[in-house]
Amino acid sequence: MERSRIEKILVKLGVPMHLKGFSNLVRLIELCLEEPKVGITKLINVVANENNDTYIATERSIKFAIMRFGNNRDLICDKNLTEFFKGKMTTKCFVKTVIYCLEHNLDKSKKAVCVKL
Repeated sequence: MERSRIEKILVKLGVPMHLKGFSNLVRLIELCLEEPKVGITKLINVVANENNDTYIATERSIKFAIMRFGNNRDLICDKNLTEFFKGKMTTKCFVKTVIYCLEHNLDKSKKAVCVKL
């Protein structure tokens, strides 16, 4: 999967590129696409090791980037996502949403990203 496509979706969702968590999130999504059966926790650990960082620091940077997306939730619209947006957004749920967008070529659309999970 092209890194640029992942970045384009994240920017479209409103995740700021200047955050450290942005690049960590891009790498995490790449790993999820390469190894779909491996859990998010293990993959975050891989990203941390690649950056010579701790698991906790890497997870925190990713969660911070995802929290910034919380201000742009109106970019994703679907009745089935109400549960997704009620409480805290999990990393796993956010990554699944981005992967869905990639699989359905929503990065090439000029419209708001609308997702069904």
